[in-house]
Amino acid sequence: MRDEAGLPESFLSPLFEPAVARAIASVVDATGELEAAEAALIARAVASRRQEFSTGRRLARRLLAARGIAPGPILRDDDRVPIWPTGITGSISHSREFAVVALCDASACFGVGVDVEPDEPVKPGIERHVCTSAERAWLDGFDQDEAERGRRVKLFFSAKEAVYKAFYPRVRVFWGFHDVTLELDEAGGRFRAALPQSADRRHAEGRFVRGHGTLVCGVLAP
Repeated sequence: MRDEAGLPESFLSPLFEPAVARAIASVVDATGELEAAEAALIARAVASRRQEFSTGRRLARRLLAARGIAPGPILRDDDRVPIWPTGITGSISHSREFAVVALCDASACFGVGVDVEPDEPVKPGIERHVCTSAERAWLDGFDQDEAERGRRVKLFFSAKEAVYKAFYPRVRVFWGFHDVTLELDEAGGRFRAALPQSADRRHAEGRFVRGHGTLVCGVLAP
């Protein structure tokens, strides 16, 4: 079986516990399915942004409907955080090719974050903005070419994005990339994040999947 993205249904399975609903789809033009209030949010956006936004909303509505929640506009607040129905927390992410949504009951988790990226090396110079000194030391321990190192930096980037999206809707404090330090377990598809003081906890755990030219990271904060 394959999902709307043309990917195996099992692709996102390792990311979260069963309590977290998740879905991935190829980015298409689904603007005709948007509620009027949603369409107004992207009225001046370029075509690619409208496609990403509308695909994400389509996926989110599908997951909400599976939980018995009636369709309705999914708007965003002044910080551009999606406004979910009462009792739900979630995360939406887009790449050029895919949209990914994850959501769970707010009573069961503090937050959930997801990030999807092309599994490609970052551009030269990005590493110093994304990685802490400890993370760069970890990277230095590999016998790797520039492309392999760049893909690992992309993994740091995506994992930190997922961490931030899991916590920001609750803590409402901006974190830079150097405010979070990761320990990666590449073989196990997992990472552990040391968090800043504003997180109200010291660590968070996350997982990632790679395949089909795509990288997806997910974080569930219990």
